[in-house]
Amino acid sequence: MHLDMLCERSTFFKNQLQETRQDIEGNCVTCHEDLDPVALDLTYCKTCGNNVHENCKDEWYKIDNTCPVCRAQWVEQPYFQSMDLAQVEVNGFDMYAQWFYGYSLPAYNADGEGGELRCIRLINAHIVGDLLKDSQFVQAVRKEIIKCSLNISDASRYTLLTHVYKSTNGRCALRKLFIDLHILRNRHIMAQMREAPEDITHDLIRRLLERSRALRDEDVWSFMSDEGYIEQDEANIDEEDDTTGNESLDS
Repeated sequence: MHLDMLCERSTFFKNQLQETRQDIEGNCVTCHEDLDPVALDLTYCKTCGNNVHENCKDEWYKIDNTCPVCRAQWVEQPYFQSMDLAQVEVNGFDMYAQWFYGYSLPAYNADGEGGELRCIRLINAHIVGDLLKDSQFVQAVRKEIIKCSLNISDASRYTLLTHVYKSTNGRCALRKLFIDLHILRNRHIMAQMREAPEDITHDLIRRLLERSRALRDEDVWSFMSDEGYIEQDEANIDEEDDTTGNESLDS
């Protein structure tokens, strides 16, 4: 992956790989042209964090080996950087890696026609997006989750809700999202609630008392937008909500 673009979009990677780097914005201090990591390779001073074009730094370095901003000794960046991502789910990260360059979520033959298997992959991708704190990716995944949820059975939506509870801990936006999708589309929710584990039942009842059911697709999309699941800023990703979620779901 292009490291500058990755760290610009993901707070997680920036903190891990470029903690001292300032945000990539404005102009290069040497040539005064725009700092665009897509157009030109960038580098930064490890002391002050200011960004410059890689080729501008090379020209500057011919006459001075200090930072053009803070004048500290320039420290070269390692040519290769790596980190351990053992805690990241493989399939979810693969979707992230492919989206990163194409800005569209990839399709997989194994997922079929956007059914339950596709939703499980999207759940894993959402968890990866929350970990990496990439708001654009999370927004894309949520829209695809909503789209898929409109074309599956009530039983599948309940299976996915259970999967979300097993894959997450405590209150989170992903649990809340699937609870609302389950309530909005499920015609048999009261019967299912009698058989649900206690912590899911607790959350479903609370949300059911707050929300009215919307059966039309356009109503679901409108509700999800009004609730802030889609088209929201980074600060709201995976934000705790006092009205939803319990501590955990036992296997």
